[in-house]
Amino acid sequence: MQALAVYDRPVSEVAIDYVLQPHQPAVDSAPLLKRLVNMQFVRRDAGRYSLHQVDRDYALSRAPEGEPADRDLPDPPFSRYALRDRAADYFMQTRKPRPAWKTKDDLEPQLSEFVLRCQGGQYDTAATVLNEIAYEYLQRWGHNRLTATLYEQVVRAHG
Repeated sequence: MQALAVYDRPVSEVAIDYVLQPHQPAVDSAPLLKRLVNMQFVRRDAGRYSLHQVDRDYALSRAPEGEPADRDLPDPPFSRYALRDRAADYFMQTRKPRPAWKTKDDLEPQLSEFVLRCQGGQYDTAATVLNEIAYEYLQRWGHNRLTATLYEQVVRAHG
């Protein structure tokens, strides 16, 4: 549940397995997720899994926070810093190619990565992700308020 809790949106089994891979190399979360859905701890919709916000907050609080350096270790410990970094890397790998970016939905991997990088204190990396999509795509498509809000997050963090 802690691996699922790092994500702020519904994700596939593959995303959960990806986060857990360093800690359990042969992980297959499908049977456990099915059981958690049956017990009504986890929600499933269209093949994607999520937690209610209260359960998400609780599950994350049960994982050790760790240190920012956790994400750079060859064998990262099971910590919120390491889990968020791994989840952000998952979204980085699932980006669509640039020519396929036609709507905001096509940028969901970048937006999800941005959120996780900010939550993990990686504001420079988050800003780089945002710079790739903000002006040429989000603003051009009329998402000015979203773009400003995301930039404000980064600026406030460096405050």
